[in-house]
Amino acid sequence: MKKAIVSVINDLSTDQRVHKVSSSLHAMGYEVTLVGRKQRNSLPLQERSYKTKRMFLLFEKGPLFYLEYQKRLFWYLLFHKADVLVSNDLDTLLPNFLISKIKGAALVYDSHELFCEVPALQ
Repeated sequence: MKKAIVSVINDLSTDQRVHKVSSSLHAMGYEVTLVGRKQRNSLPLQERSYKTKRMFLLFEKGPLFYLEYQKRLFWYLLFHKADVLVSNDLDTLLPNFLISKIKGAALVYDSHELFCEVPALQ
């Protein structure tokens, strides 16, 4: 069975768009792992048809948050097999891109928003 790792920087308990993407990939026969973060006030995840990995980070916002998440995601991807890497945010693209080159995995980038206009980056 082919493996896909979907990564997003959001809290998995509140992000329905990646749930839909992950469920669709699972329905197409992929073994899916969705990687995201867990915040201090995160709700528990409801049961899903695919695996999840929630990372608890020391920083919750600002440049150190983005740097910490990208480094942790890079190391996670490096040590987990995947045929397809799906980057659902611009800030997950760099680790996914680097690992796709290192491992020869296919890379999919979901450019669904005008990321540079979000208030956190203004």
